[in-house]
Amino acid sequence: MLTPEVVCYLETYPTISSDDKDVYPNFVVMESLELLYYGEQFEDVLMNVQSQIEEPTTDEYISALDYYSKHNVSMDFKSQGGRK
Repeated sequence: MLTPEVVCYLETYPTISSDDKDVYPNFVVMESLELLYYGEQFEDVLMNVQSQIEEPTTDEYISALDYYSKHNVSMDFKSQGGRK
């Protein structure tokens, strides 16, 4: 689960090896980092929040990202009791 204190890194997409495995950049491997979102997913979630809320808070972004990771669909703030 994300919190405002979690440090996240943006990195290039993993490549696919000849034996069909993901090959992550050296920094990711050396730091034992985990993939949370692909760039397009991350951007889509943020854009969706901005389309629903005029001035979203950090907590609203985090709620939307957590919701997406659990449900694989964008959060509808109106149906979740959030603000518009």
